[in-house]
Amino acid sequence: ITTIDLAGTSYTTETKEFFGYTLTKEPSNKEGTYLSNQTIIVNYVYTKNDGTIDNTDVTKTSVDEDKVIDSVNSVFGYTINAYAEVKDYVGKATLKVVDTLPYEIDTEKSNIGNCTYNSESKTITCTKEYTITEEDYTTNNDGEKVFVIEEAFTLDLVFVGVDSETVTNNAKVEVILDDSNITEEDNDPEDVKVAKGTVVATYEDTEGNVLHEDITTIDLAGTSYTTETKEF
Repeated sequence: ITTIDLAGTSYTTETKEFFGYTLTKEPSNKEGTYLSNQTIIVNYVYTKNDGTIDNTDVTKTSVDEDKVIDSVNSVFGYTINAYAEVKDYVGKATLKVVDTLPYEIDTEKSNIGNCTYNSESKTITCTKEYTITEEDYTTNNDGEKVFVIEEAFTLDLVFVGVDSETVTNNAKVEVILDDSNITEEDNDPEDVKVAKGTVVATYEDTEGNVLHEDITTIDLAGTSYTTETKEF
């Protein structure tokens, strides 16, 4: 802001506020007198705020409300919901959701959208980047200005080698404010059960007489079974 007036007259400069910044150095010559044929520089120095992250949360919602899958070969479908509130910050931010899996997945039969899969660590990573400006902020119920991060990632997975009735994976959400290296995270483990099936082998003659007691086996639905031929 440039002002021009008669030498010897008084001047006053204005302290301004900028969202996401804090005034760290107020000039000693913010007020003074115009000098003849001289330009007076009045320098206000601001520091960019680190910002804060509040109410970080991650939840998983299974397609099957009872959280029971009918076979080890079935699709394990769920949505990961990520939420966070950013305050007093402008600049770049990154949302990263990491889902740690109990088994590798069949990549040809699974659908992970725009997320990436790492077979060595058995993780799926979903990211979203933001450039936050003051205009992106809203006012929450407490009257605070917040930038709301709210994303949903839908995954349909077919696991390889499921050998347990309970399949547990753990989703973690991380919000990174790039300019200040502030990170906040939350995680949500979830158990999904695989249904079991029963096979009963019976042994009898053509007249229905029992030659051997029944042999019952119970295992995860979708796994293979073999019965034993007996001689009498």
